[in-house]
Amino acid sequence: TPAIYSGRAGTLILYSGRAQLFARSEMLGLRRPGAVLSAMRRGFSSSAQRGLKMGASELLAYAEDVFPQVRGQFSIINLTESSILVRMHVGEQHLRPGGTVNGPAMFTLADCTMYFLTLAHVGRAPLAVTTNCSIDFLRKPEPADMFARARLLKLGRTLCVGDALLFSDGAEDRPVARASLTYAIPRPQG
Repeated sequence: TPAIYSGRAGTLILYSGRAQLFARSEMLGLRRPGAVLSAMRRGFSSSAQRGLKMGASELLAYAEDVFPQVRGQFSIINLTESSILVRMHVGEQHLRPGGTVNGPAMFTLADCTMYFLTLAHVGRAPLAVTTNCSIDFLRKPEPADMFARARLLKLGRTLCVGDALLFSDGAEDRPVARASLTYAIPRPQG
């Protein structure tokens, strides 16, 4: 029976025979059978080992505890190792003249979504801070709940980089803004 390892470097299938192992390693660009084991130690199974440190409900409860001003404004719809989908409950305080969601509210949605994704990976780190955010407003959003779908592009020791697409409820195929965000991860204490 084959052993299957899945991770950020792809999927690796190891068979019992050495010749099959070498053929598989060559397909992955690894020239020596020993390189397969080395690659496995470096990252083929790393996503299974890393995992998420917090689930959606724990994450939202923690964020609302640390930042009570966001209490009741967001719902985490879906959380995976590489992405998150967050809903912002739009109210009168989020609207601007002309009946549209204002820019600062959309920025808040993008920023909080990436904060949630960062915390999901690093755990309880209230001092994780935005070091960069660039947002492009693409079209006028409807005065309805908004969603942000963020994906993790890179998670390092000190920085977490991602991007987000924002869209109005019922219009996922028509994004209203896109954002690129970087979070600084605080060093562990002790």
